[in-house]
Amino acid sequence: MKKKHIISGVLSLSLVLCMSVPAFAADVSTAGGSGAVPIPLTVAAATFSVTVPTSLPINVDTDGNVTTATNLKIVNNGHGAVKVTNMSVKGIEDWQIVSYDNANMVSEKVNAHKIAMAINGDKTTADDTITFSSTNFPKLDGANATNSDELTITYNAKVPAQATTLDNVKVVEITFVIGWDA
Repeated sequence: MKKKHIISGVLSLSLVLCMSVPAFAADVSTAGGSGAVPIPLTVAAATFSVTVPTSLPINVDTDGNVTTATNLKIVNNGHGAVKVTNMSVKGIEDWQIVSYDNANMVSEKVNAHKIAMAINGDKTTADDTITFSSTNFPKLDGANATNSDELTITYNAKVPAQATTLDNVKVVEITFVIGWDA
């Protein structure tokens, strides 16, 4: 039993010695002299943690009036500034993305599977394309006193009349590309 205590004591002492940080000294031998001292830095990689909305719901009433959510945000939960660096859109199934500025949905055929969108001021321009301006997506600083930094997502859509009710049909896939603000 005594041998076990000696071995555990030696192992504990070697761990303590391995974990200590060595201190170095710079010798200064004259009054007014100086000594350069390097400062070693060890930093663990920051955690990249950003939350994006899981959907951007669009509701169109019988008169064609569009309503969208007003509480959607991209949230930086990590330490370190991030930003949206790009965005893409893609029509799902047979839905076609069209130019937001040129869309005249009241003159489209009923049941046409077309949609035009604007997200934070950036607009769809043609089939599966959207403009992207980084000024519409400012950087999100790292977690602050409220433990997050948020960017509100504002969006709108144009959709032609549909003869039958569509309920929770997935028509567009939006991809937000987010990276460090390096």
